[in-house]
Amino acid sequence: MPRGAPNCFGPNEPHPLWLESYTPPAKKFLRMNNPPPRPLLAIAAMAENRVIGNRNRLPWHLPADFQFFKKTTMGHILLMGRATYESIGHPLPGRTTVVLSRQPRQLPGVQIIPDWNALWDIEPEKKIFLAGGASLYAQALDQCAELFLTHVRSAPPGDAFFPAFEHLFDQGKILEETPEFTIRHHLRLNHPAHSAFTL
Repeated sequence: MPRGAPNCFGPNEPHPLWLESYTPPAKKFLRMNNPPPRPLLAIAAMAENRVIGNRNRLPWHLPADFQFFKKTTMGHILLMGRATYESIGHPLPGRTTVVLSRQPRQLPGVQIIPDWNALWDIEPEKKIFLAGGASLYAQALDQCAELFLTHVRSAPPGDAFFPAFEHLFDQGKILEETPEFTIRHHLRLNHPAHSAFTL
């Protein structure tokens, strides 16, 4: 594990080396400008085995983490892939929901965009939070200025994994800590500009 990276695994568990370099395959039809013209912030919850989902559902129920997600993203833009949106099933109140998908469709209360270039002019006064799924994290995490990551103290089975981030971000400031999870605010190493997001 890179120096300064938080250990996401239990004290008696060896770090699985394959996870450190694991990156889910990105959807190749999507393209992002490098660097993006607006700061991009990622928000996610990850288990000790890097699982973030199982059969398109969260493999845990953490009401306090849901409240943090709501408080942090309220009034801003939530960007997600089609499968992530379908797992939620509706736009989240108080936020602009943008779905990045190559499949044109009409969804009430949702903006569908075919590529990254269509994102940057949407409500420029708001922050953009990347909220999943695994393929979008894999594609865009190295372009994110900040990462709000809930480190869940469990290792459930799953089929969606969070990509390696330890080499991209600092160790992170602890924002909340419970017996079930720790929420850290990670800043991108050597990023030219941060959003100066404060809670």
